Amino acid sequence: MLRCMSTMEIAQFLHGLARSLIGARGQSGLLAATLPPMDSGIDRALAAGSMRFGGRVLRSPLPSVTLRLASGVDAVGLADAWGIEAPIAVSGDVHQATWRIAMRGRALPDLGTRLIEVEDIVIGSWAVTALLQGRPRGDLPGVSAGASPVYDLRERGGMVRAIFVERVTPRGRLTTAGDPVAVRLLEAARGRNPFARPGWAPAADCPFVIISAGETPVAGAALVVDRMSSLALVSAVVIDPATASNSTGEDLVDVLEAVAFENGAGAIRFDGGAFLFEASLGLADRGYTVGPPYDGDSDADVWAEHRLDD
Repeated sequence: MLRCMSTMEIAQFLHGLARSLIGARGQSGLLAATLPPMDSGIDRALAAGSMRFGGRVLRSPLPSVTLRLASGVDAVGLADAWGIEAPIAVSGDVHQATWRIAMRGRALPDLGTRLIEVEDIVIGSWAVTALLQGRPRGDLPGVSAGASPVYDLRERGGMVRAIFVERVTPRGRLTTAGDPVAVRLLEAARGRNPFARPGWAPAADCPFVIISAGETPVAGAALVVDRMSSLALVSAVVIDPATASNSTGEDLVDVLEAVAFENGAGAIRFDGGAFLFEASLGLADRGYTVGPPYDGDSDADVWAEHRLDD
């Protein structure tokens, strides 16, 4: 006999969504984190993914996820569960037909009305948009963000009707291995790694992904797509341990997968053992097949491969 989940059980799943997303890596992690329980009244829809990177829009194997709720969930309770201390409601369209939860940012100079910045909700590597069931009740507030009134959710309340999840846009650019910035990253990596092999010196015209933290380049890798085999080959993986963050490796892999996918690759392969020097890539956790078994020899020939079209 089928059983419909209670409103409390639905709320518990959504409250735990933040914890699940923090540890979600790649497509398999995203799908596992957003999979609602059976008979939950939550409909999950997947859409083809895209990634903005360095001024370009790339097709990405990472989908966007929409969770539509059969019944609304208390917006304040959800914000509390997600650790949002100052939740507000703002509208992102000129007609103010749709409203979402955001975080209150800093106050802006007063030009006749109280203006504030709005910060989007980011959980781990994911941008999360919680849509409300219409405009919060009550009179227009005296605070605005751009053209949108800003409602304090703790004062006005509200119900969430849908949640949209997509990959946060990593910062950086797609260039070639001959780019002076790429050359400096590679030279620094060779200085740190006594076992660097020829893969660490890709041809100058080889495509190269650079990941940045602010304006500082912190990671990179070369990538070539073999159109005969539809396989993307990654080499010369570089992550600067002095400037990289915990998410840098994940950002790099996500962008490399998107570049490969955009160029028609059905699979991606990290070859030559370079990825083992940068454990923060977490390829095994992302569902990559690693071989041969790694026994700790940092000079071993190893590889990691993953299908992009599963």
